[in-house]
Amino acid sequence: MILDAYHTPATREEAFTLLRELGERGLPVAGATSHVFLKEQETKTAVDLSRIGISGICPDGDGWIIGAMSSIDDIDRMHEPGWVLDRVADRFVTRQIRNMSTLGGNICRVFPWADFPVALLVLDAEMRIEGTETRTMPAADFFKGQPAR
Repeated sequence: MILDAYHTPATREEAFTLLRELGERGLPVAGATSHVFLKEQETKTAVDLSRIGISGICPDGDGWIIGAMSSIDDIDRMHEPGWVLDRVADRFVTRQIRNMSTLGGNICRVFPWADFPVALLVLDAEMRIEGTETRTMPAADFFKGQPAR
């Protein structure tokens, strides 16, 4: 993949606008640990999502809300009653990769070795997708539409 520019928006609105304007040329960037595996030779414009406030883990009723930019290390360090995703994160490659990789990146670019899609399917998770509109869908429906690489 060839990058022709790198943008770091400060807000969700700025990121959404930029990605909408770029269309297929826009490449949302989370931890960027999977980009080395992309074989595309297209020119893309990177849009870094790290500063738009979509990280963190919060209890919510019977479950948890996990921001897409939460690192695998954040998930690994969480030890609360009812929390099980640390067991998946603990087996995730190396500490260096856990520090950089994000949950959003792991579930939006599904590689055969991606750990979290399986865990989220087993947990019957729901995904909240924000963009021009906000919608929620079961993990099973979400992963049907993700490209397996």
